[in-house]
Amino acid sequence: INVPFRAPLNPPICSFDRFWMPQGTPIVINLIPLTILLGIILSKYYSINQILLFGYMLIGFSTTIMFDRLHKSIYHKIDLLLIGMIWILAVVVCFNIFNIEKVSIPAINIILPMSGGIVGTSFGICLSVFLLKFISVADHCQRGTANNTFKVCCELGISIGFGLCYFLIFLDGENNLGTIEIGLASFAILFYILYTKKWIQKASH
Repeated sequence: INVPFRAPLNPPICSFDRFWMPQGTPIVINLIPLTILLGIILSKYYSINQILLFGYMLIGFSTTIMFDRLHKSIYHKIDLLLIGMIWILAVVVCFNIFNIEKVSIPAINIILPMSGGIVGTSFGICLSVFLLKFISVADHCQRGTANNTFKVCCELGISIGFGLCYFLIFLDGENNLGTIEIGLASFAILFYILYTKKWIQKASH
């Protein structure tokens, strides 16, 4: 069957149709704080411990593949997105209780692998599930737009996190970063529980 391609009639001069999905705004509001937090974590630590932390985060990201397969099989039984955000909050609190730049060597050998692995796994879970949520609320022929919206949110949030971290360190050291980290993680969890989760269930196709 030959189906002729028909270009849109009277297209606008400038359009964000393939880069931004307006109906995904609640997910955007939920995702941006987490990616800002990720940007802060990636830029906050600047010693040899940072290299180790990144290594353990990479291991955590790798384990996300297993959770993705698990998520498909028990999607309706547990909320991996909520679990991932709670893990992120727990690790952020741990980071601020145990300063990994000053903690003793024996303790760092325990804290770094656990916290780095959990952070990597948690962000891997949350980001992959958020991408699925974007796709689930996309209209016909908008899966590409959903993917691009997800990427824009991640890049924007991480960039803001880097800039915010270095600005606050320059302005006032790291005194306020801990409060901001805990606040971002807490906001993401509360907004998801109170609004986004129910909205996604109604808006999903």
